[in-house]
Amino acid sequence: MSVVFWVIASLIVIGVAFGIAVALRFVQIKRWLWLSALSTTFMFYALPIAGVYLSVNLLSGLAAVRSVFDLRLWRVLWVKLAAAMTACLVVSMAWSPSPISGFRDLVYTLPFFFICAAAMQCSLSDKAFAKRVLGGLVVLASIQAILVIIFRLSPTIEARFITSRLAQFFISPNVIAGLFSGSPNNIFDPGKAGGLFVNANAAAAYMGCIAMVGWYLGRAERWWVVSACAALSWCAVFFTGSKAGTICAVFIPSFQVGLTVLRAKRVGIATAALVCFLVAAGALAAPFVWLAYTKTGFTQASTETLSVRQVIWSFAWSMFKQHPFGGLGHGGWEERFPLYALALGINPNYPAHNAFIILWSKGGLLAGICGIGFAASFLQWAFANSFRLSSEASRTFCLGLAWGFLWVLIQALGENFGLIGEPHIASLLAIASGIAIGEHLQSTTNNDRD
Repeated sequence: MSVVFWVIASLIVIGVAFGIAVALRFVQIKRWLWLSALSTTFMFYALPIAGVYLSVNLLSGLAAVRSVFDLRLWRVLWVKLAAAMTACLVVSMAWSPSPISGFRDLVYTLPFFFICAAAMQCSLSDKAFAKRVLGGLVVLASIQAILVIIFRLSPTIEARFITSRLAQFFISPNVIAGLFSGSPNNIFDPGKAGGLFVNANAAAAYMGCIAMVGWYLGRAERWWVVSACAALSWCAVFFTGSKAGTICAVFIPSFQVGLTVLRAKRVGIATAALVCFLVAAGALAAPFVWLAYTKTGFTQASTETLSVRQVIWSFAWSMFKQHPFGGLGHGGWEERFPLYALALGINPNYPAHNAFIILWSKGGLLAGICGIGFAASFLQWAFANSFRLSSEASRTFCLGLAWGFLWVLIQALGENFGLIGEPHIASLLAIASGIAIGEHLQSTTNNDRD
């Protein structure tokens, strides 16, 4: 009996391995890119392995592995710095209290490089297809925006969704189980809503990035549906209840409008009328907005949140003075912070709430330096491309990517997703930045020919 069992089990394993090898070898890269974009908002958790649920988004990202061997990807400085940052996190597993958590982070980071390379290849071979894929992603994300608005207006519906079987298809069942067993998140706050996210701040960052990338993509390609869906995502940020997201949603577009006026060589009548209208509307609305935020306790809540962050960052500073070069390793923060937190009467499960502190804590000083270099070079590269690429549509698209990444970066300074973001954000950034790399390489080639 046991021999028959092992024969059948071996045949199944061999068959699955053969199927995976065939899929990795012969399925076109653009298919994996399409599947990754389709699942970016919804994730689609369906396959449990050893009690861990893997999403379609993760698997499609990993399946695009062969695209990363395209050497054109590695000509870009920020890609090299992102790889160096990831390598530091891998090396630090050697002295980490929990190397398995480092391995988990690695598995979720690799698809960023694979999908970025896949998007670059598609952008170079079939740019229209790559941009349609990204446009479809923006349109599908409007479902997330609508859910956030509904859940914020009716927290009861959100509670029913989270406890339903349907939610386990879009949110990892492991995460949902954690919500009710010692790892709660802020969607239980009736003043916040996350849609398909369990954290309203991450939801705000994702929709903010969607809004920036989608708005400029719609402008570049003259796709008004994509622009409208991007505007809907921007509106939904206000319904998440995320304070940092709300601040970004107000100031980043305002800064863009001001910058556009300053950069214009000649201000037309329509632009001048728009600016006057916005200034007048802002002046009229400001007292009511201030009153509304005062009544809803926005300023008090912001002050309390910042106070907690200062306590957390004080602990991080004391740890940095003790372990400046090696950090705490993977799992080190979770091992040391609870005692400090309990002594001060705050939640012992609080993470570091800053992307650079998280990098230093897990990977040491070199990882933090690579992270700073990655963020700076990404912004410099994206903004520079918004000026120097030959095509106006390409310049507009790169400008949207730059604003989208800046939004994520600002929120990451006070949140727990890293510089590349959590899986939804990482997948979006990978596709958009891969297309931008393709635009950059194409423009460089054309200039060399000229």
